Amino acid sequence: KHRRLPLLASIVRGVSYESVRIGWANTFEMGGGGPFKDKAVLATWTPPEADVEVNLSSVITEIAFGEGTPSTGQPVAPVLAELNRYVGGQRTRSGPTLRGFLPPRDSCRQDARMRLAGG
Repeated sequence: KHRRLPLLASIVRGVSYESVRIGWANTFEMGGGGPFKDKAVLATWTPPEADVEVNLSSVITEIAFGEGTPSTGQPVAPVLAELNRYVGGQRTRSGPTLRGFLPPRDSCRQDARMRLAGG
């Protein structure tokens, strides 16, 4: 009947911290970017018992294409804007953002050759 895009994913676009206090740690890395699910890792440090305190202030998320779509994990708004430009005939970069939505370049050229040849 009706088809729906599985826009079920949420991705982290940025993370901001009020404060980070590192008493001691061998390594410390702030995360952000990627799927936003329960228990998503936003910061890591070693060893696990290091003296680190992180006061998270906000997480910026976006709606993304879900599993099984041509653009799994990609933010919806930029992909739709790029598709709009492509369908409207504007020049687009048609890079990885649109790759799953468009036929391979060779098949487009072959179709054009067949039309020119009257096939």
